[in-house]
Formats: sequence, C-alpha cells, structure tokens
Amino acid sequence: MKRTWFYAVTLLLAAMFVLSACGDRGGAGGVGEQRADADFPSTPFVRPTGVRGEGVEIVIYGWNDELSTAMERYREMNPDFRFTFRPVTHFTDWDGSYETGLNAALLAGGADAPDVFFVESAFVVNYTQYYFAHHAMSYSELLGVNVRPLIQQAEISQFIVDAGTNRDGNVVGLGFQHTGAGFIYRRDLAEQIWGDGSPAAMAQRIGSNSGNWNAFLAAAADANAAGISMLSDMADAWQAIRNSPYAWIQNDRLVICDQRMSYLDIGKALYQGGFTNVGGVWNDSWFADMAGTGLRPVMGFLGPAWLINYVMAGNAGDTVTRDAQGNIIDGVWGLVGAPEAFAWGGTWTVVNRNSSPEVHAGLAELIYWLKLDTSDTGFLYLFGSGTLYDGSAIEYYLAKDMVSSQVVQRRLDSTLPFLGGQDMAPVFVEAGRAFTTHGWGPFDREINGFFDDWSMAYFRGELTREEMLNEFRQQVLDELDIRS
Repeated sequence: MKRTWFYAVTLLLAAMFVLSACGDRGGAGGVGEQRADADFPSTPFVRPTGVRGEGVEIVIYGWNDELSTAMERYREMNPDFRFTFRPVTHFTDWDGSYETGLNAALLAGGADAPDVFFVESAFVVNYTQYYFAHHAMSYSELLGVNVRPLIQQAEISQFIVDAGTNRDGNVVGLGFQHTGAGFIYRRDLAEQIWGDGSPAAMAQRIGSNSGNWNAFLAAAADANAAGISMLSDMADAWQAIRNSPYAWIQNDRLVICDQRMSYLDIGKALYQGGFTNVGGVWNDSWFADMAGTGLRPVMGFLGPAWLINYVMAGNAGDTVTRDAQGNIIDGVWGLVGAPEAFAWGGTWTVVNRNSSPEVHAGLAELIYWLKLDTSDTGFLYLFGSGTLYDGSAIEYYLAKDMVSSQVVQRRLDSTLPFLGGQDMAPVFVEAGRAFTTHGWGPFDREINGFFDDWSMAYFRGELTREEMLNEFRQQVLDELDIRS
C-alpha cells in the first residue's frame, strides 16, 4: 500500500518517541510532563534589560522569512539583545517539503534542530496537538508567567488560541495575523447587475453569515445572466466550506460531515451553472480574474486581509487607481461576510522545549514581543500598521493587515483604498468570532486535497456521487490507512 510522506514520518515517530529526548541540547528534556498554565504566577512579563545573549545562537525554521526578518528587526531595535539567528528557510510548502525537513530536524535533534519554528493553519495542530506536540514548550513555561491573562488582556481571537493549545489545555503556539475571511467583490459589477453595489446590499444579497449558500447561488445566476462569473473557480468556495467545525477523523475513522458534503451540491451548481471561470487557483488564470482580464469578469473572491494586500492588490490591474509611485489610492472593490464564517491561513510560532535555557531566555523575549506586546512599539501594532520597517536598514515590504489582538486592532486604521475606503476590520473580526478550529486535525491538507480532486470528477460528470465518494474513501485508506 502507498503511504504519504507524512504518514511514514508518524510511524517513525512512534518508534522514536521515547528516544527523542536524547537529541536535546541540555534544555528542558524530552517527553516529560509540563506544568499547566495555571501553575505559573499571573503577573506581567518583565522584559530583561542590559546586554544579553552574547554567543548564543537561535535556530529558526520557517517556510518564509516573514517572522525571522521581524526577529532581526527586534534585534535592530534593541541593541543590547545580542542573540544571533540562524534561519533555515524553505520559501515554499506547496509540496510538503517544509514539513518533511522540519520533522526530520525535530527528530534528529542536536545543534541543527530548530529552537523555534513556524507552522501554518494547514498543519499547525500536528505540532500543537498531535504527532509532534511533545516537542512544543508551553508559553507559560517559556515566559515564566501564566500566559492566559496576557492573552485575555490582549484579546487574542479565540480561534487562534484554540489552534495553539495542546490537548492538556496549555498554550504552546500563537498566531499574529487575524485571518478571518469574507467575500471580496466588485462594487461596479454588483451595481451593473442589481443597481446597488454597496456592502449593505451585497451582504443581504448573498446571505452573508447565514450558514447556507442558497442566496449566493441565486446571486450567481443573476450574474451569469449578465455575462459575469460569481467566482473564479469552485475551489474558491471549497476554501470556505472545507473549514468545518467537525474533524475529518473521528475515533480513528474518516467522517464526511454535512458541511463538507454540501460542497458536492454547491460546487456542482457553480460548475454546471457556468457560475465560475473554472481556471483553478494560484495560477495565471486566477490572477487574470483579479485584474478583470480573464475569460469573463469575476464578481469576487473569498479570503482574508492578506489575500487583498499581498495577492489581489498586486494583480488588480485597472480595478484600482494608483498614484505616480504605484500606491493604490482607490478601488472598485468591497467587502462583506461570506455565506459561511471561515478563516484562511495564519502562522503559529512554536518553541522547541528541548533547547537550552539560554536560548529559551532569548525566545521568551521575542515571543512576548511578537505575540503579546500590545504597545505601539510591539510587533502587532507595527505589523498591522505596515510600519515595522520604517526607519530600518532592513528592506521588507509590508502592507496594512489584520492582527490577532483586538486591543491592537481597534487602534489601527483598517480602511483600505483598495476597498474604496471601506474599513475591513468589522467583516473580518466577525468572521473570526464565529469561526472555530475545533475541526482541524491531522492530515487535513491531504484529505482536503483528495476530496477537492474527486469532487471535480463528479462535477464534470465523470463519476456518480456514490462513485466519487467511494474513490475518495479508497484513496484515504490507501494513502493514509484511515478507514471509513
């Protein structure tokens, strides 16, 4: 039987679990019990002062350089912080290569093992709750104080906290971006079809936050009659629907919940109704649809703030107006809640409990600044305002963004010229408030991909619904050894 790379690693882990402590670097030990968050004092974290970290190296693993560069900025802002960094950056994770390298490094231990590593939503729970969670140090143990009051004071969104909480109830990872998502739509096209392109009218028209897609599909039929596709591809809808509150794997069995099963009806209606351009995602066709130069005009895209600022803005073509420096000063886009509340993406930071006390001391300072510092000099404020690198020798592009702390977010200007001056925060915050990560589990990326692939065969009429489901279940059994 075939096995995916990740399943093979989990088998290896089962054999090496007890031995993994041998690979530490004299730190907190390997597999023993950790103290609960509540066992630590509920006092503020006090940042050290004076020269510190001379001769101490911190190994950083990431699939991009976003946070490792931010750590360099912290060092630049704090000259007495003398720790050095050794980033190991993959710059991709489309093929699982980052996870493969990270898993191998964690298992091998030694001087090249990561002291801190970054994991995204597609696989965060593998490192906070499942196979590799025993490597994760609790934030309370790292900081020396109970992290829960700090989280509450910062008003970190609950879905971000839940994904970073281990099965003993201790926080071992936190994100920095708020990735609640919505429907990013063309106001001009909506006005062309319905005579009113305002967010209030659009939210009602598509059934924002209603929990069903009936109104959205009815609006898609109207758009189609006007020669406009509602979405670029069915996968845009799958991105929202797949984020169910129910896990794929329950009691060691594959379970297809009603929400994910509904994609077979919604996706089929989108495909057979001609309501999308069927060009796929993360490719030239998708980007052309953002610019309005694709097969047909596209009404909108489903996603969070980062999709606007780091993907759509650079591919918007004539749907935005730019000044002489290339900055967007106006746009024809608007934002409303999606039919289903969902979140997409995000980066959680996990600390290796096997690293040395000296390394942990430096990471405590960094983690506090990155995740919990709500001041105007904290990372969250500087990142969310897009000003982190203002006056810095480091050249790194940032735009306005949504952040995990609502205390910080309320102080930020979250209006976007791309959205015609609309404030993005209310829509995205509401999506995050309604969203839960309780349905996230191991193998999500693999199983989501299998289901999406087989769904397309059903939409195209190559398989019946029953045949498609049988093929999907068989692939999960063959590649992941999970029975239905």
